Amino acid sequence: MLWWVAALAWTVVIFLLSTRAFGLMWSSNVLWRILTHLPLSVSDRTLLDINLFIRKLAHVGEYAILAPLLYCLVRPSAENGWHPRSAFTALLAGAVYAASDEIHQLFVPGRQASVLDWALDVAGVVCGISAIYLWARLFPREEHQESRQE
Repeated sequence: MLWWVAALAWTVVIFLLSTRAFGLMWSSNVLWRILTHLPLSVSDRTLLDINLFIRKLAHVGEYAILAPLLYCLVRPSAENGWHPRSAFTALLAGAVYAASDEIHQLFVPGRQASVLDWALDVAGVVCGISAIYLWARLFPREEHQESRQE
């Protein structure tokens, strides 16, 4: 139940970040306010480039967080560790949700759908799933270690 709540809550966050309220102007204003407190002088073009880079990186980050939530949601409940089928299911679910999010943006004034953004979202899912795989390899469960030693 916890994984359902966590995954649903995070998809709501992603959905809200795809609304007009969190568009390019919002992130530009936030970035500008941050930069005014630093001893830096940047041109408007540089500010725009930094903003776009951060926004694209946010796509990866949002979905890198979603991926482990989806993975834990679909893995066999009594088992920890690496499950390739669960990883594939989480990857597929993340890619489908990312596509639905881009389609949602087609209907939001001031926003647009982008295949590049979808690809960045899927890259984030891959990063999140890869982190689970690496964790399982670096920190295998004790039962697996004992069976390997015998």
